[in-house]
Amino acid sequence: MLAIFGAIIASIFGSLALLHVYWALGGVRGFIAALPTKGDTPLFMPTPTITILVAIALFVGCGVVLANTGYLGDGIPIWLLRVGIWAMAAVLLLRALGDFRYVGVFKRVRDTAFARRDTRYFSPLCFFLAISCAAIGFLIL
Repeated sequence: MLAIFGAIIASIFGSLALLHVYWALGGVRGFIAALPTKGDTPLFMPTPTITILVAIALFVGCGVVLANTGYLGDGIPIWLLRVGIWAMAAVLLLRALGDFRYVGVFKRVRDTAFARRDTRYFSPLCFFLAISCAAIGFLIL
């Protein structure tokens, strides 16, 4: 059961990583929709390099989930896998909680298109992934 759960969570991380690769290579579909805005202006415009770094982090997250659920990890110290899964849970929980202004469940700016998508999709997904990583962390103790 843990292996199936791990495969599902890893596939989410992998899909998000591929989406970021698409954006880094110039894809535009959904790119602006994923950026926090002040009014209609994005708060920042990530470069392709930054977007690739996010994709790499998501691919690493995919690998950490797979390693912790038995698909990968031969030769990787077990303590490193444990630290990795708990670090992922913490980072994703912080993203779900947000910056208390533009991003996350405690954001104050709620009247932009991004804020509505963040409330409906992005923050709940981050919270789900945080809980999932924590569950994997608990299950493999």
